[in-house]
Amino acid sequence: VLLITQPDRWTAASMYQATRIFASNMDAKMAQRFYNILLLPRIRDDIDEYKKLNFHLYMALRKALFKPSAFFKGIILPLCEKAPILQIFVYDCQEIDLWFLVLILSAFVE
Repeated sequence: VLLITQPDRWTAASMYQATRIFASNMDAKMAQRFYNILLLPRIRDDIDEYKKLNFHLYMALRKALFKPSAFFKGIILPLCEKAPILQIFVYDCQEIDLWFLVLILSAFVE
């Protein structure tokens, strides 16, 4: 049902609102699927295109942390699978810096 709404055409603010709904109202498995299928690719595309992370997508990542198991299974583990340690130097260092910055800031803000 969610794919009928064409999430690839959503704005960053609407991705944040959808993340709020999935983080607060859905179980961890549904939130994990949303993070993995929709949120992670959108964030990676945004970083790749603009070389920085949109504020609303940053807030969506922070909101996604409210379901820690879904966050790690839906965002962190797939991200690590796509960038193994031996290939980490192939990836854009700026993208890696942004991911770690988001995690560090989220730990201190809360």
